Amino acid sequence: MVAEAFPGHRLGMASNRRTEEETLPMRSFRILPLPLLAVRGILRAAMTKEPIDNAPTSDHPALLWAPWRMDYLGGPHSEGCFLCDIAAGTPADDLANFVLWRGRTCYLVLNRYPYAGGHLMAVPYRHIPDITALRADEWTELHSALVMAESALDATMRPQGYNIGINQGAAAGAGAKGHLHLHLVPRWTGDSSFMPVIGGVRVESHGLGPVAELLRSALADAIAKQS
Repeated sequence: MVAEAFPGHRLGMASNRRTEEETLPMRSFRILPLPLLAVRGILRAAMTKEPIDNAPTSDHPALLWAPWRMDYLGGPHSEGCFLCDIAAGTPADDLANFVLWRGRTCYLVLNRYPYAGGHLMAVPYRHIPDITALRADEWTELHSALVMAESALDATMRPQGYNIGINQGAAAGAGAKGHLHLHLVPRWTGDSSFMPVIGGVRVESHGLGPVAELLRSALADAIAKQS
């Protein structure tokens, strides 16, 4: 089961500080391909019971750990395009697929394998590989959709920052081959703790369904204010 954590916002606080009573689940250790700096920091935190400092420095950039995404990366994939399948879905399908909003040329959808709670994507209906293939009206609506989505996240989850970007091509980490999409990832200070890295566990405070309902309502409010 994919689990989400929304630390630092009003829906719930998940602490990444270890208490004196906590012990490391030694039997749940797994070898993960982590950078040496990350391993050093994790082991230091485990031995000293100090919180892992994920603040960026000049020689140690902040890291966003998401090992649970291996369920997607290593799992079975259909021959078709799942983003095209979502685009062609019915209103009933939209609920199951966590579609948040549909425009004339694009739609907003929650990521099933998020880097952080509330991670969503803006997706053009057309199956196009990169930004050079976008029409002017598609690019304009994608931009407007991201602005609306950020406003909805601000109103419901109150993140402290965002990662916004595009992965074009498999070499750049694109999960949907040939179908352009834009990521909007809300972030909170300390939102990636030792738990998913050490024990493969992620704290779940709210499921995708309730988050989708919150964001749909917030998006509807944002649209109403614009009209």
